[in-house]
Amino acid sequence: MVLPAILILLLFSGLVIPPVLAYVSTGLQAGVSKEGKIALSYAADAGIEDALWRTNEKQIPIDDYDYETEYGYSLPEAINNKNIEVSVKQVWPLVGLESDENGTTPPLSLTTTGGIIDEDTGEYKVQISYDGSLGYLPIDRVAVWLPSGFNYVNGTSSGITTSNPASLDWHGGKSLTWDFDPAVNFTELPAPEPPSGGGFAPATEYPATRVLTFNVSVVGQQANGSYSWTRTTNSSVYLSWDTDCNIYKYSSTATDDTTGKSMTVESYTYVGEGGIFNTGGALYQGDYRAVGNTLMLDNNSDKKRETLLDESSAIISNIFEDGEVALAYLYWSGWREGDGGMEADKTVGLKINGNSVYYNDQGQPVLGELPRDPADEILRPSGSGSYTNCYRAGDYPNYKCVDEQVTDGSSTYVYSKYGYTRLDTYNVANHSEGSGTISSVTVYATGRAYYYNECSDMRMQIAARTHSTNYYGDMIDMIGNAGWDEYSKSWSVNPNTGETWTWSEIDDLQIGIKVYDDGPGYPQCTQVYAVVNYTPIFQGITASKWWLLENDYPDYSYSCFRDVTSLVRLVTTTGNATYTVSGVTGSTGSEWSYAGWSLVIVYYSPSEKAHQFFLYDHFLYADMGTSHIFDIEGFEAPEDAQAALTCFVGEGDDFYASDYLEFNNNYLSDAVNPVNNVWNGKCSGLGGEFIDGVDIDTFNVSSPIVNPGDTAAQVELTTDIDSWNLVYIILSFRSNVGGLTPNSMGIITYNYSSN
Repeated sequence: MVLPAILILLLFSGLVIPPVLAYVSTGLQAGVSKEGKIALSYAADAGIEDALWRTNEKQIPIDDYDYETEYGYSLPEAINNKNIEVSVKQVWPLVGLESDENGTTPPLSLTTTGGIIDEDTGEYKVQISYDGSLGYLPIDRVAVWLPSGFNYVNGTSSGITTSNPASLDWHGGKSLTWDFDPAVNFTELPAPEPPSGGGFAPATEYPATRVLTFNVSVVGQQANGSYSWTRTTNSSVYLSWDTDCNIYKYSSTATDDTTGKSMTVESYTYVGEGGIFNTGGALYQGDYRAVGNTLMLDNNSDKKRETLLDESSAIISNIFEDGEVALAYLYWSGWREGDGGMEADKTVGLKINGNSVYYNDQGQPVLGELPRDPADEILRPSGSGSYTNCYRAGDYPNYKCVDEQVTDGSSTYVYSKYGYTRLDTYNVANHSEGSGTISSVTVYATGRAYYYNECSDMRMQIAARTHSTNYYGDMIDMIGNAGWDEYSKSWSVNPNTGETWTWSEIDDLQIGIKVYDDGPGYPQCTQVYAVVNYTPIFQGITASKWWLLENDYPDYSYSCFRDVTSLVRLVTTTGNATYTVSGVTGSTGSEWSYAGWSLVIVYYSPSEKAHQFFLYDHFLYADMGTSHIFDIEGFEAPEDAQAALTCFVGEGDDFYASDYLEFNNNYLSDAVNPVNNVWNGKCSGLGGEFIDGVDIDTFNVSSPIVNPGDTAAQVELTTDIDSWNLVYIILSFRSNVGGLTPNSMGIITYNYSSN
């Protein structure tokens, strides 16, 4: 009875055990295969991480706006015994969103920037700037891409439109588009509200700006990697986008040489440079330095700055050795006598440690100087000078008879008769183009000896008046009735000083003629002008933004701005250097006169605590007896509420008091800036140096002025007698909240494939 049962069991076992063993073998093989895939996956991921690190450390040799180059390399060591090959390619941010048929290089005439400006409310701001160079420019779309987790809050659009945008899921985030149908001319879009507060006259800003704001959720975070763009119907400036955010496609392939198996990981990653001043407050583990200097002096203490300098310098030397320049912003400003028009001095020179730096025609930073060709500036009579003795014909007063660009012959001229010797001198317009070393001043005059009957030969001398003294060229003999001819006299140095001409002497120059009536006929002159020949001392930096401000018509002031971060990085990593600025011009000889510059450097350093920064740089004019209030919001002061405030003010005077600066209802002052005369030309940020007509003052506004937990601050500027221009205010303090960070990085998408 037992034997049959055993035989049956053996038979059954023979049927079951082989499949079970086969299953176990298959499971072991599957486990090994899965382990291999995990090892390949980890190895490929390591390649992506290495590419991210290299990008953050700027070790990927792909130029901005180069969307063709694919950079490949191998990891130097195997990962999990797998070899890694990596490739990196920059991707145009608008691929799949807009057409590239009109190119993928952003235009200079139209710029678009964007970012969250208030974390507490989630307010997002898009700013579009247009320099007007193309005239009519129809805008038909403004758009924003938001990363994953951020959503548009319905009904919050304001500025150029109040409409809700169309929304499209894109690359793990959302694309928001506001379309204008029909397209709207840029200048017809609603303009931003002027700065709030009374007592200040706001400047006219160039390029002109238009703003779109809306709210996003979630609040309390920055939308790192977001970017904005603008579309027009003009093919030459079809698209403008936020160039602070670059998108890269990374591909990493891990290969097991033993099995031949491989796995490829692809990812799209944004690298955001971050915005600090254009989009609101931002957090850096670092701090800032602000320096600058004047380019105009009052040498005789008559309350009028009469000497314009070619250049001036300032030194930064106290940034930590482990510091790294995050941002460098250059401002320059001056006052001018007006003649009915206003024009900013948009080009200056910058040297760092004696090295000239500039941007080439492609906008790339360059260290060094190009060959400098001599240049000419023509100055024509603009008013009556010290002598108006000649007779005139055809116009009034005398200078209008000789100021034409093309000689008009006998239509208008000055002359002498009755045997008299007559002298005319004419004021010339201040120079507006020239800068650098003046090689010569040449005065030209077109004259003749004329009479309807027989005419004697006549004589003429060309005149120049400088330092209240007349100087004459050689005697010129004009043949009777021989017709008009052009004569000239050149002075290679100032005849009064015997030294090279200065630009302030050029602005004070008078030119003219002395004519001698030596017999029958008349000595006549129909045109006089001066040519100033000079060699530029710098390769210019052109402002990206500027303001024009009417002070007392027709006189005006201007302020200019340029981000020079990449230029500073060419010479110094930390920002410690000697900075020299040249070519900032202005009119001399008035109590309003000033010209100066300031450089703000924001740096990050492991040796510093985190600071948050706010900058207000809308150019404003304060007339006598006025005040203005700024509210700064969107921060949270920590327990160690350390804070500093720097102001750049033009045309402050030591001899006019009653200038006050209040911060949170506290009057600010220090050893060189009294409470009642803060804009006195003595700079607390520069060791108390007197720099004549320019204030770059830094005040300590730490606790108890800014207290732990504060989320807002109020700045009030008041003036009684003195008048001045505010160029910028920057506030820095320890903060508990973050903002946009430099080189913030994030993954947009991942994709795995294997073979």
